Amino acid sequence: YQRRVRAIKDTVSVLYCLFTPTMDEQKNKTHKKHSVGAKATKKTEVLKRKKGIDTQPNRGNNPKAFQGFSSGSHKAKQQAKSLEKREHVYHMPEMDRSLANLMDDPPLLVAVVGPPGCGKSTLIRSMVKFYSNRNLRKLTGPVTVIAGRSRRVTFLECPNTLNAMCDIAKVADLVLLMVDGNLGFEMETFEFLNIAQVHGFPRFVGIVSHLDKLQSSKSLKKRKKFLRHRFWHEVVDGAKMLCLSSMQGNLYRGTDVLKLHQLLICVQPKIQNWRNTHSCLLVDRHEDITNPDQVAQNPDMSRTIVFHGYLRGKPMKSSQMVHIPGLGDFPTTHVSRQDDPCSMIDLRKGCLLYTSDAADEEDSVDLGGRRIIKKKKKKKIDK
Repeated sequence: YQRRVRAIKDTVSVLYCLFTPTMDEQKNKTHKKHSVGAKATKKTEVLKRKKGIDTQPNRGNNPKAFQGFSSGSHKAKQQAKSLEKREHVYHMPEMDRSLANLMDDPPLLVAVVGPPGCGKSTLIRSMVKFYSNRNLRKLTGPVTVIAGRSRRVTFLECPNTLNAMCDIAKVADLVLLMVDGNLGFEMETFEFLNIAQVHGFPRFVGIVSHLDKLQSSKSLKKRKKFLRHRFWHEVVDGAKMLCLSSMQGNLYRGTDVLKLHQLLICVQPKIQNWRNTHSCLLVDRHEDITNPDQVAQNPDMSRTIVFHGYLRGKPMKSSQMVHIPGLGDFPTTHVSRQDDPCSMIDLRKGCLLYTSDAADEEDSVDLGGRRIIKKKKKKKIDK
C-alpha cells in the first residue's frame, strides 16, 4: 500500500512540473507609454531640452514680443475676458444739458433705500447730528445740510412703495442701499435695483447694519464676504460697501459716519439720460395762494399752488405741463428763481434746512413750515 502511495505522489509531481511554465516561457503585458496628452508633451519637451533641441523654433529671443493671440487659445480667452471687463466700465460721452455751468449746483440728492427696520432714519439722524450737532426727533421730508466748502447734501428716505421707488430712481444722484446684515438681502432691495436699471442706474453705495447681532467673529467674517460678493454681482464689481458697527446712544458711531462723509464729499453724480431730457423738482414745501374769499364761496374751485424746491435736470419753461405723481398733469403759469435758503456764500455760519415741525425752537427761523437752524457751537470749558 505504501509503495502505491509513493508511486501516485511521484506521478503527480511529474505532472505538475510538466504543466507549470518556467520563467523563460512566461510573457507579461508590456507597458504602453503615453503618446498623447499633457504628460506626454511635457516629457517630450523635457527630453528635447536635455538634448538641446529648441522647442519653439519660430519664436525670437524676446519673450515679451509674443504675448498676442498666437500664444494659444487660453491666452486669447484671457485677453478677451479682460477687454470685456473694461468695456463694461466705459460709457458713451453725454452732454450735460442742465444749468450747472450757469449757476450753483443743487444739493447732492442722496436717497436712503432699504427694507423696514434696517436703520434708514437712524442713519439720516446720525448724519444730521454729525453736520449740525443737533438731534432730529422726527423725519418729515428731505433734509438738506452743508457738508463742505463746495458740497451740499439732501437726504431723503425712500418709502417702501413701488411708486416712490420709481420716482426716486429717476431723481437720485446717489443711493445708499441699506442691508440688514442679520437677515441679508430682502425683497425691497431687489425691487429697487430692477427699477433703477430701467431709469439710468445712479451710483450705489452699500451700507450693512445690525452686524452686532452676529455673535462669533467667524460668522461675521463669512457674512461680510457673502454680502460683499452678492452686492458686487447685483451692482458692479468693486462697488463701495460700508459695514456699520454697533450703535451708541441710538445713533451710529462717529467713525462710521465720518467714513460716509468722506465718501459723500468725493462722489460725482452720473449724467443720466432721463435727467438730460426731463426737468424735475423735489418739493421742500408748498403754499396755497388762492383767494380765501373765493374758496369760501366755492370750495370745489381750482386752486393755485406754489411749490418751492431745487430744480434738477433740464431747464423748466413756464408754459410746459408738469406731472405730479399720483395726481396727474397740470399746467404751469410762472417759474421764478428765489433766494437760496441754504446758500454756500456765507460758509462761516453753518446751517441745517429741513421740513420737520418737531425741531427745537431756539436759534431757529421759521419759513412757512420750514425752519433754518443755525449750527450749534460747542461750548469751550476753561481749564
